[in-house]
Amino acid sequence: MHTRTVTVAALLALAALAALTGCGSDDKAATAACKAAIEQQVLNAMKEGQHLFRPAECDGVDDATVRAYRAEFVGRHATTSTTP
Repeated sequence: MHTRTVTVAALLALAALAALTGCGSDDKAATAACKAAIEQQVLNAMKEGQHLFRPAECDGVDDATVRAYRAEFVGRHATTSTTP
């Protein structure tokens, strides 16, 4: 799958997740693990076409933070990847 197609699929999945997620509470202790899990998930989605979901490591992290992390990594990795 071409990088652009995967990127578009990842962004669409992000939009769907944002529409479906409920309210969460902010647990500062979980944010580092959540951020790492989201970055790995975005990389896998871009490489292998996997779907994005809310990782278990993000339990207790508010939805706005999860969305911000996902947007950060999608933006970062979409601009650094190349189409084979």
